[in-house]
This record gives sequence, structure tokens and C-alpha cells, in this order.
Amino acid sequence: MFNNVEGKLYKKVAITFIIVTSLNIILDIVVLGTTGWMIRTVQVYDGQNETTIHYHGGLFRACGPDRCANMNPTRGARTAAAFVIMALFMRCTCIALVILTMLKKIRAYPQSAKLSFISGVFNVIGFGSFVAYLAHTHAFEQGVTFGYSFALACVVAVLSIGNSFILGWELR
Repeated sequence: MFNNVEGKLYKKVAITFIIVTSLNIILDIVVLGTTGWMIRTVQVYDGQNETTIHYHGGLFRACGPDRCANMNPTRGARTAAAFVIMALFMRCTCIALVILTMLKKIRAYPQSAKLSFISGVFNVIGFGSFVAYLAHTHAFEQGVTFGYSFALACVVAVLSIGNSFILGWELR
């Protein structure tokens, strides 16, 4: 399939691809399970003191100052979660294809690069739909800002798209 020099280079690129894709899978799980998608800050005045309260919302849970509760996901959260979950499955498929290619069972580097790119695009669509929903409901006017889970979703998208270009560039 490959000569010795190309085989070593492809193996290094493939191992890097597997490591970065595994990191993306872990970050996707964090993105799905945490309550850091949006933060709402509310100023409460009780007559004498002014207190700032922070509420954190994820795709499936919301947390206030005292406790967390499951919530019925909004349209934007359901759409974002669906695209992140589809991207997660694509990343698992990418790893399986690269491992099978390294074992010389199949030659699927082009398909792995394309799947990685598409999974990154799915993340972009997911957080884009979340932003569109927040803008549609005027949440930004009510003090809602983005949290760390939203930032992680952006990082995962960039890593996936970059990872696909690195693997695709080596195939050239």
C-alpha cells in the first residue's frame, strides 16, 4: 500500500489525527454535559443591598445560585445537541477508519479527512443555531452571555476542520 518512508509519515500523521480526534470526542462530551453554554447575570436589589446572581444554562440543565435542575431543552438547544451528537458519531467513525487503514485492512484516509471536516461543520451549524435562537428570543438584551461550553464547541469545530486539512494535505 505505502512504501517504507511514506508509511512512516502516514503513520505519524494518522496517530496525530487519532489523538486530536480523541481530544475532540472528550471535549464534545464535556460540551454536551455541562451547563456553560450561556450565563445570565441578574442584579437584585432588596432595599439595602444590591446582589449579583449568575445563572448558568446548558443544553439539558440549568443551574442557579443554589441548585441545578433538568430543563426541557429549547428549540435552539435541541438543534445544537443534535448536531453535536452527529459530529461525535462521525469522529468515532473517523478514528475507526484511520485505525483500519493503519492496520492495512482498508485505505480510508480520504474518507476520514472528509468526515472530520463534516463533523467540524456540524459543530459550526450546532452552535450557530444556538446563537440564532438566542438572538431570536432577544436573550442578549436580557443579559445573557456565552459560557465556556460554547467556547469549547467553537474550539472543537476549529480542531476538526484543521485536523481534516492536515490529514488531507498528507494525502496530496
